[in-house]
Amino acid sequence: MKSWTSGAGRDRLRGEVTKTEGRGVARSLSAVAANGPLLRLQAAYGLFTIYEMGLWVVILLWAYSAGGAPLAGLVAVLQLVPAAVLAPVGGRLADRLPYDVALRAGYLAQGATMGLLAVVFAVHAPTAVGVAAAVASCVVIAWTRPAHYAAAVELASSPGEAAAANSLSGTMESAGYFVGPLLAGIGAAVGGPTLGAAVCAVAACAAAALLTGLRLGRPQPASGDVRGADAGAAPRVLPALARRPALAALLLVVGAVFLVEGALELLAVAFAHTVLGRGQAAAGLLLAAAGLGGVLGAAGAVLLARVRRLWLAVCGGLVLMGAPLTVMSVVRAVPAAVVVLAVSGMAAAFLSVAGITLMERAVPDVLLGRILGLRESAMLAGLAAGAAVTPALLRAVGPAHGYAVVGVGLWVLAVAAIPALLSLDAAGVHRPELVALLRGVDFLALLEVSSVERLAHSAVRTEVEAGAAVVVQGEPGDAYYVVETGQLLVSVAGQDTRVVLGAGDGFGEIALLRAVPRTATVTAITACLLWRVDRDLFLATVAGSAGHDVAQRQVDAQLRRLSA
Repeated sequence: MKSWTSGAGRDRLRGEVTKTEGRGVARSLSAVAANGPLLRLQAAYGLFTIYEMGLWVVILLWAYSAGGAPLAGLVAVLQLVPAAVLAPVGGRLADRLPYDVALRAGYLAQGATMGLLAVVFAVHAPTAVGVAAAVASCVVIAWTRPAHYAAAVELASSPGEAAAANSLSGTMESAGYFVGPLLAGIGAAVGGPTLGAAVCAVAACAAAALLTGLRLGRPQPASGDVRGADAGAAPRVLPALARRPALAALLLVVGAVFLVEGALELLAVAFAHTVLGRGQAAAGLLLAAAGLGGVLGAAGAVLLARVRRLWLAVCGGLVLMGAPLTVMSVVRAVPAAVVVLAVSGMAAAFLSVAGITLMERAVPDVLLGRILGLRESAMLAGLAAGAAVTPALLRAVGPAHGYAVVGVGLWVLAVAAIPALLSLDAAGVHRPELVALLRGVDFLALLEVSSVERLAHSAVRTEVEAGAAVVVQGEPGDAYYVVETGQLLVSVAGQDTRVVLGAGDGFGEIALLRAVPRTATVTAITACLLWRVDRDLFLATVAGSAGHDVAQRQVDAQLRRLSA
């Protein structure tokens, strides 16, 4: 059932979420600042986002200094592959521990491995030892995000505050891609890799210290056998790709784009040293430039929710990402290089959002989870491949012309991808008005826009005549409903509860989240237009999200009201 608060209370709650999303970082920080424990959690995560990217750059610069591009590429590959393979291990640990324990343990493990790395650098241990320590650091870093986001929802006192925390976390991640490499480059120029690794270790320990005294609960599994239902109905992914070659082609495009991302990191280091002649600090600045552009590109990508044809956005993103790279062969100054790479990074961030949005619109829900899993694999494989092939590219044409080769390659990719993108775009479902309606529901507003688009993609339009019962108390729950037009009355055991549902209200979540029969009857007072979301899709989308815990709290409140 819906949140049974007053109309003014519901409007205030939705207003909090809307204002949080619309007014940016300052308002997010203001909303979180009044909650001391949540603010400490966010501060720890802010440190994490900086030293995560900072350490990556420190290791990359160390490897380049020790063995040039071949060693740097090898070290990048050796970090990516184990981190990808062992990431589920961290997820399972987080599922078995209270959130605060999982986070503190993760931050302390990161501090220990980074401290070990600093010692390895300081004593000039064999390169193989440094590589092993670098790999260990990368593995434990990959275990932080799930526990952080879950803890943020638990500490938030309202949906608006949770939305503010999520918004702030995302902003800090974007900022970390700029600040981390910048500070790492400066640190490497001042004190070498030893100083950089040591500072990262101290920052990780400080993050753990910020969580001292927090006491959070364990993760709660969602009610209902969501995974089992999904697995039983889902088709095999490889035959599905064989039947839809356009989708397979889009996955190849994703891999190719991340191959470029992997290549650009090594190109930046080599360009700073051999073309600009400016060393570690300049290399860090060039790596940071793409992160700065990414913040702007991701902000602009929110407009895609209302764009019907995304093939042009994807192709345009590929072209705009490659265009600045083609002029790097004539760039000989740090400021110009920063501007060029920032523009390319902005296009890359926009392209990433456009690509995943197109995928989610065009792929059936029964297949989407597996396709998104393949997308993650394509991303990691692309990054590793980019790091692996760039040394050969540098030997063949050098860093300046290497940028041009990569840029032209993106143009060729854009042209080659047009038929597949047109096919997927034609098959996609685009319902911007329904997305806006769903995001008016308080706990759905906490989901990512892509998740809400997924719900809108498969929602079924349902017309109900006046006097008809939509759900009946005691019956099994098989769907969640959102009202577009009309009014409905909620009754329990035949008694009017005086709760009237109208446009923008949702109902039916109690039976789904708690796996119980319907707890009330909802009858149309007037002719109504509803949107029906299937049980399995609702649970698969909401379970484990920021909105899940908020929805569970609302269900508790509603059940208490029913039993009163």
